[in-house]
Amino acid sequence: MFTAKWSFLFITCFFSMVATSQTVSHSAVDTSLYAILDYDSSVDMAMITGFYKARTTTLSIDEINDMEQIVDSSYQEYNRKNPRRQLLGPLSTYKRQYVAIVNEKGQKEVWINFFCSSFGAGWKHHVLIVDDGGVCFFQLTINLYSRRAGELIPNGVA
Repeated sequence: MFTAKWSFLFITCFFSMVATSQTVSHSAVDTSLYAILDYDSSVDMAMITGFYKARTTTLSIDEINDMEQIVDSSYQEYNRKNPRRQLLGPLSTYKRQYVAIVNEKGQKEVWINFFCSSFGAGWKHHVLIVDDGGVCFFQLTINLYSRRAGELIPNGVA
């Protein structure tokens, strides 16, 4: 009887400690500044680099965090190579739309649409398509399998 009570108490305490010691994954990107949208081939024209035989997939917070170093590196490289047409910064202030797909090779790719002005709350639900807009708007595609970014492409200027 004495052993059964102690065993029950030990098991209860053990599972309680395990449950409270789990870590919660937090985003390196302010979650109020981004939206994860489903891929829709009708917006391929907004995606300067279109996808071939793409199918929609999901993104986790961990994947978004993993991309952050690649995004930052691409942002810094663009500004270094384009001193007369630098992106408005800092990068952390840009809103972002993530569209994740699985490509024809079975690799996950993410198209990211960055913008410093959102024109209302609709950007959380629909891909924002902007003609021109300059360095306030840019796009980047990242292949999560190879951990490589495509070219960072800012919008044109009218």
